[in-house]
Amino acid sequence: MKKAMVKTHHALAWIALTLVAVQFVTAGLLVFPGILGDAMEQYYGFHALPGFLAALAGLLLLIAALAGWVGGSTIGASVVFFLLLVAQGFLARAEPRLIGALHTTNALILLYLSHELARGRFRAPDAM
Repeated sequence: MKKAMVKTHHALAWIALTLVAVQFVTAGLLVFPGILGDAMEQYYGFHALPGFLAALAGLLLLIAALAGWVGGSTIGASVVFFLLLVAQGFLARAEPRLIGALHTTNALILLYLSHELARGRFRAPDAM
């Protein structure tokens, strides 16, 4: 059971990394309106959907980490990743906009953390 949860955690980490990377692409489409023209608002869902799916992947990642007891460092990183994903949704709508600007900084941290989780950086040597 533990080995299956470790593999599940690893796969979910790669899925989360992919979704966070897609977030950057879709954010770029929204930031540079020349690409989409006047239809920019209708494409907002293309940015929000991968964010929602990344949050779901983060929750499943956390559940897999706890169910497989994959090690303290990995569990801790999974908790932080999930909490940052939740914060990401709030930062997108935060007022004043100066606080909302942290949405981008948080996204960079999420990209880094998802990459490190996918690489197995926090995994104990005997976990695989």
